[in-house]
Amino acid sequence: MSLLLLTGPSESYPAHETAAMLRSAATRVFPEETLTTIPLHRSSLPAFQHRSPQPVLQEENTLWIDASRILPTDADLLHSNTYPVGRHIKEAAERRTILLAGAAPAADGGFGLLEALGARYFSQDGSEITALSAADLSSIHRVHLPDLPDVHIWTTDTLPVTGPYGTAAHAGRESGLSDGAIEFLERSLTGSIQRLFPRADLHAPGSGAAGGAVCVLQAIGFPVVTEAEGVWYELPEKLPEAGMMITAGDLSHSLLAAIDAAARTRGARRLHLPPMDDAPDKDIIRKMEEILSSSSSSRDDT
Repeated sequence: MSLLLLTGPSESYPAHETAAMLRSAATRVFPEETLTTIPLHRSSLPAFQHRSPQPVLQEENTLWIDASRILPTDADLLHSNTYPVGRHIKEAAERRTILLAGAAPAADGGFGLLEALGARYFSQDGSEITALSAADLSSIHRVHLPDLPDVHIWTTDTLPVTGPYGTAAHAGRESGLSDGAIEFLERSLTGSIQRLFPRADLHAPGSGAAGGAVCVLQAIGFPVVTEAEGVWYELPEKLPEAGMMITAGDLSHSLLAAIDAAARTRGARRLHLPPMDDAPDKDIIRKMEEILSSSSSSRDDT
């Protein structure tokens, strides 16, 4: 039986170190089996999102940008925008860029992000609108888009743009806005997107992420996938066949669900090792061996 080892980061170890420990343990428990180890370096980035001191991470030739963490949480929601996110995308230059988009303290539909990338907005009388904020959206009559960089968008939240759990409602409640202000923001946001980007789907899961930017960017033509889909796209085109798929480290629920689905499709057994950050390397390997041995014994009994 061949084994496929998929590892994410943990509290104390990056994905490749978790992979090395798991491989060491698996080699001792399954000495005759073929092992394939694939570190999921970002594994939709729970470690990056929760522990990295910066909201932007350079990994080889890929730049990861966490939109939710770039935007200030104490800003006036009506007068804030996603411009800082666009600035980071612009500074990425020729590097491959992946934008992580979740619930964020913004509700400008990504218009600020696009402004940072060179978009220009005009009112009905032809005057240009600059330093755009969420409160200005209803005054936009026309938009001019420049050539835009290639950005891959991974959604880490399922909120839509509109509705009681949409962008304006969520961000408004988090910011302490009154019901009246939230209603104004909802009308302004949804009306502007529908008027300027009629192909946009305001109800799609994840469209309201990053202040509604995902909805607009997808309507423009940017590729948008869920975080689990994104991680799978990062893997080799053809994963090796395996009788057992073992995961370890801090992996998101959606990614684990995707791996579970792949295992069922392949008829492979599944085993997930819980985090073991409170021990030295040698103790972690020993604990991994114990879990793997128990799993092997259970398989033999059946």
